[in-house]
Amino acid sequence: MYDLIYANLEMVPGYERYAQYAEAVLKEPDPLGYLANCEDVYWAVEQYLQQKICMSNNPKYRILEVGSGLGYLTYAIARRGYDVIGLDVSAEAVRRAIERYGEMFVCANLADYSEAHKSSLYYNTH
Repeated sequence: MYDLIYANLEMVPGYERYAQYAEAVLKEPDPLGYLANCEDVYWAVEQYLQQKICMSNNPKYRILEVGSGLGYLTYAIARRGYDVIGLDVSAEAVRRAIERYGEMFVCANLADYSEAHKSSLYYNTH
Protein backbone atom coordinates (compact mmCIF):
# COMPACT_ATOMS: atom_id res chain seq x y z
CA MET A 1 0.00 0.00 0.00
CA TYR A 2 2.74 2.49 0.92
CA ASP A 3 4.65 1.78 -2.28
CA LEU A 4 1.50 2.80 -4.17
CA ILE A 5 1.23 6.00 -2.13
CA TYR A 6 4.88 6.97 -2.57
CA ALA A 7 4.87 6.12 -6.29
CA ASN A 8 1.96 8.58 -6.72
CA LEU A 9 2.86 11.03 -3.99
CA GLU A 10 1.94 14.23 -5.78
CA MET A 11 -1.65 12.97 -6.30
CA VAL A 12 -2.34 11.58 -2.82
CA PRO A 13 -4.37 13.94 -0.62
CA GLY A 14 -2.43 14.99 2.46
CA TYR A 15 0.96 13.88 1.14
CA GLU A 16 1.75 16.86 -1.07
CA ARG A 17 3.23 18.76 1.87
CA TYR A 18 5.67 15.92 2.47
CA ALA A 19 6.90 16.24 -1.11
CA GLN A 20 7.32 19.98 -0.52
CA TYR A 21 9.31 19.40 2.68
CA ALA A 22 11.52 16.86 0.91
CA GLU A 23 12.62 19.51 -1.58
CA ALA A 24 12.68 22.48 0.80
CA VAL A 25 15.08 20.96 3.35
CA LEU A 26 17.77 20.73 0.66
CA LYS A 27 17.74 24.52 0.31
CA GLU A 28 17.76 25.35 4.02
CA PRO A 29 20.93 26.01 6.03
CA ASP A 30 19.18 24.49 9.09
CA PRO A 31 16.72 21.89 7.80
CA LEU A 32 15.53 20.83 11.27
CA GLY A 33 14.89 24.43 12.27
CA TYR A 34 12.93 24.91 9.07
CA LEU A 35 10.77 21.85 9.77
CA ALA A 36 10.30 22.92 13.41
CA ASN A 37 8.79 26.17 12.16
CA CYS A 38 6.40 24.27 9.87
CA GLU A 39 4.73 21.71 12.12
CA ASP A 40 4.31 20.98 15.80
CA VAL A 41 5.69 17.45 15.68
CA TYR A 42 8.96 18.64 14.11
CA TRP A 43 9.18 21.41 16.70
CA ALA A 44 8.86 18.74 19.41
CA VAL A 45 11.59 16.61 17.80
CA GLU A 46 13.93 19.59 17.69
CA GLN A 47 13.18 20.53 21.32
CA TYR A 48 13.66 16.96 22.53
CA LEU A 49 17.01 16.64 20.79
CA GLN A 50 18.20 19.99 22.17
CA GLN A 51 17.21 18.98 25.70
CA LYS A 52 19.01 15.64 25.37
CA ILE A 53 22.22 17.42 24.37
CA CYS A 54 22.01 19.88 27.26
CA MET A 55 21.24 17.18 29.83
CA SER A 56 23.85 14.68 28.67
CA ASN A 57 27.59 14.40 28.95
CA ASN A 58 27.49 12.45 25.67
CA PRO A 59 25.95 14.54 22.88
CA LYS A 60 26.28 11.71 20.33
CA TYR A 61 23.04 9.76 20.14
CA ARG A 62 22.09 7.01 17.73
CA ILE A 63 18.60 7.60 16.38
CA LEU A 64 16.31 5.33 14.41
CA GLU A 65 13.49 7.19 12.69
CA VAL A 66 10.76 4.60 12.21
CA GLY A 67 8.47 5.45 9.31
CA SER A 68 10.94 7.81 7.66
CA GLY A 69 8.97 8.04 4.41
CA LEU A 70 10.66 10.44 2.01
CA GLY A 71 13.52 10.92 4.46
CA TYR A 72 13.49 14.67 4.98
CA LEU A 73 13.31 14.46 8.79
CA THR A 74 16.11 11.88 8.91
CA TYR A 75 18.17 14.16 6.69
CA ALA A 76 17.40 17.20 8.87
CA ILE A 77 18.41 15.34 12.02
CA ALA A 78 21.63 14.15 10.37
CA ARG A 79 22.48 17.74 9.39
CA ARG A 80 22.39 18.59 13.11
CA GLY A 81 25.19 16.07 13.61
CA TYR A 82 23.25 13.09 14.91
CA ASP A 83 23.94 9.50 13.90
CA VAL A 84 20.54 8.65 12.38
CA ILE A 85 19.03 5.95 10.20
CA GLY A 86 15.64 6.20 8.50
CA LEU A 87 13.58 3.01 8.47
CA ASP A 88 10.52 2.52 6.29
CA VAL A 89 8.51 -0.42 4.94
CA SER A 90 8.07 1.22 1.54
CA ALA A 91 10.79 0.33 -0.95
CA GLU A 92 9.64 3.26 -3.09
CA ALA A 93 9.99 5.75 -0.23
CA VAL A 94 13.42 4.41 0.70
CA ARG A 95 14.54 4.52 -2.93
CA ARG A 96 13.49 8.16 -3.20
CA ALA A 97 15.12 9.05 0.13
CA ILE A 98 18.44 7.43 -0.80
CA GLU A 99 18.37 9.10 -4.20
CA ARG A 100 17.79 12.51 -2.62
CA TYR A 101 19.80 12.36 0.64
CA GLY A 102 22.21 9.43 0.51
CA GLU A 103 22.70 6.05 2.12
CA MET A 104 21.12 6.59 5.55
CA PHE A 105 17.89 4.67 4.88
CA VAL A 106 16.82 1.05 5.23
CA CYS A 107 13.76 -0.71 3.84
CA ALA A 108 12.43 -3.12 6.49
CA ASN A 109 9.75 -3.44 9.09
CA LEU A 110 10.64 -2.65 12.69
CA ALA A 111 10.36 -6.23 13.95
CA ASP A 112 12.76 -7.59 11.33
CA TYR A 113 15.18 -4.70 11.73
CA SER A 114 15.19 -5.08 15.52
CA GLU A 115 15.81 -8.80 15.30
CA ALA A 116 18.66 -8.37 12.83
CA HIS A 117 20.30 -5.61 14.90
CA LYS A 118 19.44 -6.59 18.48
CA SER A 119 23.07 -6.87 19.52
CA SER A 120 23.74 -3.27 18.46
CA LEU A 121 20.52 -1.62 19.65
CA TYR A 122 20.48 0.54 22.75
CA TYR A 123 17.14 0.96 24.43
CA ASN A 124 16.71 4.19 26.37
CA THR A 125 13.91 3.82 28.89
CA HIS A 126 13.92 7.45 30.01
